[in-house]
Amino acid sequence: GLPGAIDAGDLYRTIFRRSEEADVAEQMQRLFALATGGPGPLKEVCRELFSGDMYERQRNDPVPVRRVPLDFCQLDLCVSEVGGLSLEDLLDEHTRDVQGNIEGRSYRLPPVLWLNLDRFVFDRESGRGRKHKARLTFPDVLNLWMLVPPDEPWVQPLRRCAAQRAELLAALAANRAELAAQSAAVGERPEDAEESLMGLVEVQEALSDEILQLEEQLAQHGAEQELLYQLQAVIVHQGRVDTGHYFAYTRSPMERG
Repeated sequence: GLPGAIDAGDLYRTIFRRSEEADVAEQMQRLFALATGGPGPLKEVCRELFSGDMYERQRNDPVPVRRVPLDFCQLDLCVSEVGGLSLEDLLDEHTRDVQGNIEGRSYRLPPVLWLNLDRFVFDRESGRGRKHKARLTFPDVLNLWMLVPPDEPWVQPLRRCAAQRAELLAALAANRAELAAQSAAVGERPEDAEESLMGLVEVQEALSDEILQLEEQLAQHGAEQELLYQLQAVIVHQGRVDTGHYFAYTRSPMERG
């Protein structure tokens, strides 16, 4: 019947050669190892699509930058915050999440990039692992300017635009908080606060327009440097640390319309 026709158990056991299940990151690593160990053309295609380099900036070292070749460029991002997060914030944090004499990391990115979100943490009180459930937003088109070597001249316009956008976003958040506070404080004579509220609204609109212009500049610079990545697939885990299911959502190859 249909369940037997779509059962991937035999294929899974053939590929992984063990009864226990691997997580999706281990599965991808195993599949890549099989592909790159196969026939010559397949091996070259896989390396062309997925290989890159990591650069580690080192302090007090005769070699200031160490290059680490990556046959399969997978970035492991730690989801540790409780509140709302963006994928851009996690990637920016990833470049600074280093130890020892390493000051930061950057990459030569492949055409296809795999991002792994690590949501599992160890709970000291219970003595068990648990899943960190934090909301994460991600765009349909991702600008990866934060991952390239920061000292390259061609990336400076991108970094300036990003820094200006961060300042404006902070100003916009402060403006919205002030607007909400003043709106809540309006008493029996709202006309007394009308001028102040209107001024805050006008500032908010101006900030939004400036942010939009900077985002358009970021997208333009990112496209020129081939740093824009379109989302192709998402794999979601549903369940706990020690059990659950994976669901895959992929972009249709058919054009919309």
